[in-house]
Amino acid sequence: MQVKNSQGLEFTAASDASVSQFEGVTTAYMGLRRDIGQRLEALSKADPEMPMTLCLQGYFSRLMASPRASERAIKLSARLQQLLQHGDANPREKMHGSALESWNRGDMLSAVRIWEQILSEYPCDGIALRLAQFAHFYVGDTAELRDSVKRALPHWAEDHPDYHNVLGMYAFGLEECGDYAEAEKAGRAAALFNPEDAWSVHAVAHVFEMTHRVDEGIEWVQSLEADWTEVNNFRFHLYWHLALYYMAQENYEAVLSLYDTHVKPAEDTLFYLDTCNATSLLWRLELRGVDVGNRWEHLAAMAIGHSEDRELVFVNLHYLLPLLATNDRDGVQRVLLNLEDWSCLDGTQATVCRDVALDLAKTLAALRRGTGTGSGIGSGNGSHAWLDNKRAQLQQSVYRIGGSHAQHKVFLESLLPH
Repeated sequence: MQVKNSQGLEFTAASDASVSQFEGVTTAYMGLRRDIGQRLEALSKADPEMPMTLCLQGYFSRLMASPRASERAIKLSARLQQLLQHGDANPREKMHGSALESWNRGDMLSAVRIWEQILSEYPCDGIALRLAQFAHFYVGDTAELRDSVKRALPHWAEDHPDYHNVLGMYAFGLEECGDYAEAEKAGRAAALFNPEDAWSVHAVAHVFEMTHRVDEGIEWVQSLEADWTEVNNFRFHLYWHLALYYMAQENYEAVLSLYDTHVKPAEDTLFYLDTCNATSLLWRLELRGVDVGNRWEHLAAMAIGHSEDRELVFVNLHYLLPLLATNDRDGVQRVLLNLEDWSCLDGTQATVCRDVALDLAKTLAALRRGTGTGSGIGSGNGSHAWLDNKRAQLQQSVYRIGGSHAQHKVFLESLLPH
């Protein structure tokens, strides 16, 4: 039967309770809460034939950006399509099913076009809104990162439980588009209403990073620490931001302390951002001539297991860094060959790999080789014409790998002569 939620969206579900549970999962996802998985598992047991439950399981599998999880997403999509073809699913649910199929084919651009189509008709679909921002982020479309949420925000009632999460998403889009004053205003409003919303805290943290307001950034992140540490692994990314502020102060002892206590990823982490935080932080330290001891060894051991992943090129490039830092030539070659093969395939990320990421990886490797064995990362003289040309090109196109402006800095700094 068709059941409406509090936003007026219809769901094919067994009961009103199933739809209420789905709303709870949506709120947990938008708020980066630790119990997302448990909530979704409970919903899948309560209403296993609910199409949006299967779809959300598929979406969340894709968000893990791992080959095994992506295989699971493909299987879930096949089950979902059977339900959609033989059940009474509504048009919005069918569009979600098509978006998942597109994502499974590697066509992220088609997926985001479908999510935007959903939002044009159902602007209060929180899942479509959050996934659209994810996709815009990882294809480097900063304008849509902002405008997608801008179009939807007026349709959200301010007393809705997820309103301030949406406002925080808008703040992040504003920040990435360089509208720092409005981003800070929106992000502060969202975070102060709900300081557990780490995404909003993070949006303001980006403002302070990009405007070089280091002392304010430290005060902001630390003042809300007791609240945002209640969220999932994304909390480690906020510690990464805190470490960047200390790095700007050249307080490298504080940076290394934060690395050891909060940024260093657990060996069994399933969240790719944990590794990206760690590798980029150590690489920046070494660009500044800081001795990081044997900290690379842990990351290199993790990275080699992902050398043949083909999910997000942004992540692959971060897996390359510890292999370069430890001079693992075989590991580096495996990553480069994987990127080269990937660049010959179809798909959104394959295109980014072909246009930008492969050259970026080769350039980083060439710069590393130019340093010898005892000098710092990125200190090659770059005298070769190929390197000079690639450096100039990549500085203009690095945004296409996805990620934020703050995250791009590790690559931009690496491309500068040292």
